[in-house]
Amino acid sequence: MEQRKPRKRIPLKKVTEKILLHDPLSLMANKASIQARKAAEHQELVLIEIWFDKHYYNRYQHGDESGKRNGIDPDLVKEIIIQSISWLISCSGRYKFFRFLNADKENDPYHRIVLQKNTKEGLLNIVTEFHWITLRRYEVTVKTAMVTVGSPKKLSILG
Repeated sequence: MEQRKPRKRIPLKKVTEKILLHDPLSLMANKASIQARKAAEHQELVLIEIWFDKHYYNRYQHGDESGKRNGIDPDLVKEIIIQSISWLISCSGRYKFFRFLNADKENDPYHRIVLQKNTKEGLLNIVTEFHWITLRRYEVTVKTAMVTVGSPKKLSILG
């Protein structure tokens, strides 16, 4: 009699994990616990106002002593700010020393953040200030922007 090869078994662990994902009463691992049950999900709505400083508008419309600044279009600047907000919030939560939000306290220096993006004209640098207004309202002010030609210096929030 010829011996048959044993058939491949479905790993029980993979099947169990798939079943647990759909069971609302199951206990699963999360970031803080090995056994926890999700009670709810909540999403906050936050209003972020984007403002442009007079200095930025002067540089955009009239330029400086070197001429008009190309590549600092307000629509592009707004797009970069919107794309960077979740990243900035994430970094401020992960790294204790990284702070980008100004609270308008006395004797507290303003923190300015330079947002950078490679564009066809060169490296776009946007100098911004983020301010807390109320619980769910924040304000971003673009102080100035300019495009530099050449390779950017490596910047790291880790030093």
